[in-house]
Amino acid sequence: MSNDPDLSLERAIDRHPLTVSPDTPVSVAIALMGQNRSSYVLVVKPQLLPGNPPPYLLGIFTEIDVLKVTFEMKNLAEIAIAQVMTNQPITARESLISDMAMAIQLLRQHRVRHLPIVDRGGFLVGIVTQSTLLRSLESFEIGLTLDSLQQLVQARTQQLQQSQANLAGILDIADDAIISIDSTQRIQMFNKGAERIFGYTAAEALGQPINMLLPETLRAVHRQHIQNFAQSADIARKMGERREIVALRKDKTNFPAEASISNLKLGEETILTVILRDITERKQAEEALRNQIARERLMAAIAARIRQSLDLETILNTTVAEVRQFLGCDRVVMYRFSHNWSGTIAVESVGSNWMPLLGKTIKDDCFSEDYVHLYQNGRIKTIDDIYNGETSQCHADLLTSLQVKANLAVPIVTATPTTPEVEFGSKLACTHLWGLLCAHQCSAPRHWQAWEIDFLKQLATQVAIAIQQAELYQQLIAANQQLQQLVCLDGLTQVANRRRFDEYLDNEWLRMVREKQPLSLILCDVDCFKAYNDTYGHIAGDTCLQEIANGIRAAVKRPADLVARYGGEEFAVILPNTTAEGAAKVASEIQSKLKSLQIEHRQSGVSKYVTVSLGVASTIPSAGSFPEMLIDVADKALYQAKAEGRDRYIVQQLTDECF
Repeated sequence: MSNDPDLSLERAIDRHPLTVSPDTPVSVAIALMGQNRSSYVLVVKPQLLPGNPPPYLLGIFTEIDVLKVTFEMKNLAEIAIAQVMTNQPITARESLISDMAMAIQLLRQHRVRHLPIVDRGGFLVGIVTQSTLLRSLESFEIGLTLDSLQQLVQARTQQLQQSQANLAGILDIADDAIISIDSTQRIQMFNKGAERIFGYTAAEALGQPINMLLPETLRAVHRQHIQNFAQSADIARKMGERREIVALRKDKTNFPAEASISNLKLGEETILTVILRDITERKQAEEALRNQIARERLMAAIAARIRQSLDLETILNTTVAEVRQFLGCDRVVMYRFSHNWSGTIAVESVGSNWMPLLGKTIKDDCFSEDYVHLYQNGRIKTIDDIYNGETSQCHADLLTSLQVKANLAVPIVTATPTTPEVEFGSKLACTHLWGLLCAHQCSAPRHWQAWEIDFLKQLATQVAIAIQQAELYQQLIAANQQLQQLVCLDGLTQVANRRRFDEYLDNEWLRMVREKQPLSLILCDVDCFKAYNDTYGHIAGDTCLQEIANGIRAAVKRPADLVARYGGEEFAVILPNTTAEGAAKVASEIQSKLKSLQIEHRQSGVSKYVTVSLGVASTIPSAGSFPEMLIDVADKALYQAKAEGRDRYIVQQLTDECF
């Protein structure tokens, strides 16, 4: 039986690699890598044949790819792994590579850490990685009987040297740190990967306690863990579980690492080997992913509030508060421009240590209309440090007065529809620079990261939607009010029309029934108005009616009283909570106001000026009476005033006898 180290490739092939199909979402693939503590996942296409044949290799997705897609800030749940994997990865045919030395040579040559193994048809057999190479070397059996050693020492010297060279090659190409310590926990081996990760040279590390690579607060815990591991019979000579720890570099900075420990008994001596991987990039990728998910959730919540509410003030105040908390900055404001490009702080969330700016009018003397065009086209202004020399002095002075040391400003641009384009039948849109969404760091300079800028940019778009939605709602309210006025007003005289008169009289009648209060009605008719039209023309007649309507309105003082055009040259005045005596005074005031107008009427037959006849009716409405009864009494009073010579008013009461 041979005692040579077994360097055959078979020992290093992992024949059960982590695989996914090409349509697997990237987020799922990353989760699988985390669950299996794997630095890769292979993308394969299964063969739809009996016997479960091996799948066809399409590509590979590694931790480096995780970082790339995460920092591109894409929605990982919507991207298939096939879109971002490395296509046509470096592979080795199993029949053409016989030992680990050849695998190491390929890894070195192509500067890769993963070597998929395929058969002649390109179907996946397994994978060789630095980790599988290291694990296979762990189980080397070293120990020859004295007689065998004496017989083979010369013949195997060259092979031993070659094996050592192969082992050294594996240790040198490993990106992971490989460190051996003795029973006193002093470093006996420190490979190139360890030098790169920790910053020490091998010469500096050899013979030193392993504690030098651990934060002081964790040294006692780690020391006890290593002692327990060395004394464990169950896991002797086996690869230990990989655990996440915190390690210490030469420059005294901490970093996250993943480590596994194995031990080897050499007589009475126990050698512990630590394989450690710097997982800073992975942790950054995980943090970036968590950050992206949090951003998307916050953006979705804000968008939902905008869709569900028209309360713009609440939406904007809640938004700036949440953004300030999420970014961890000192102040977030929305600055609204005025017509002269000064502006006001319309919305603000600020920390308790800093000056509030809400409602403050700010005039930036450096801001000109040249900047308007830039902001309308999406310009974003980032200032990491107002004193770095790139900020103009006047702008730096303004920011200093506001306690700002770093500023991120994103435009809030709303779209305003223009007139329809006849040729295409579509509405074009012009942009309106409503204001700026600004994040302030007041305590110290701050480098604004790409994701923060993009987040604020997306948020400004949502704010613009909310503002435009609120403006459209206000326009709708105004349009409805105008429409209501058009429905209720007489177009010529701008007093209430007949429709509004009937509606108001019915409502006031019911109210007076409930309250048992008097209600009076005055009907006014312009004397000899046909003759006026025949003499002066209809245009003059319209003007005359307008002046009369204004005169009646001037005579009626109370907001609850209603002046309406009843029809033609007839006007009506509804007087709630008014007795017959009070209504008579109003009728007299109307006559006085109209006489003071002195509207000439040569064909009147009553006066040389336009006059009116008025019928006044009053009652206390009851459940057995109706508004039409009051109108009938007022009409009879008006008829009597005309019959008695015009230019006068007659007062009549609606009594039970009238019923």
